[in-house]
Amino acid sequence: MATGISLNEHLDAWAGQDARRVAVADAVRALAEAGIELADVCAAGALDAGQGTIVGNNSGGDAQKALDVRSHEIVVAALKRFGVGMVASEEADDVEELTPGGLVAVATDPLDGSSNIDTNVSVARSSRSCRSTGRPIRSSCRARTSWPPASSCSGRTPTSC
Repeated sequence: MATGISLNEHLDAWAGQDARRVAVADAVRALAEAGIELADVCAAGALDAGQGTIVGNNSGGDAQKALDVRSHEIVVAALKRFGVGMVASEEADDVEELTPGGLVAVATDPLDGSSNIDTNVSVARSSRSCRSTGRPIRSSCRARTSWPPASSCSGRTPTSC
């Protein structure tokens, strides 16, 4: 069986010494680590009866379950460990600054499909990583995704949003 290179080897080769690329690679590493932890949490499924408990509503008005909140916490903690500048999460009302001066902003839905928890149907995760270009985050990230809401970062740079 042929073996390939690891994610870290690929990211290191891609990023080289470019600070922006290193920051993006670190954001990918953070999301990969969070994904491993989320897989373990989700694997408990119905065995952890509290995961499906509705604890409020997210920024979009959808019912927010305990697993949504836990997933948000896992992803945000991983992004912070890897120096990501800010995160916009579907599970939070506002953009969170994680690392002042960080070069990358991440928009994420930490766990999509939590309404499927109680029926043991698949869930997913979606994230986008945007490099700082010196332009407001609205123009540098929003052009590639319809989220985060324009009102949450309008006119602010990734280091001040």
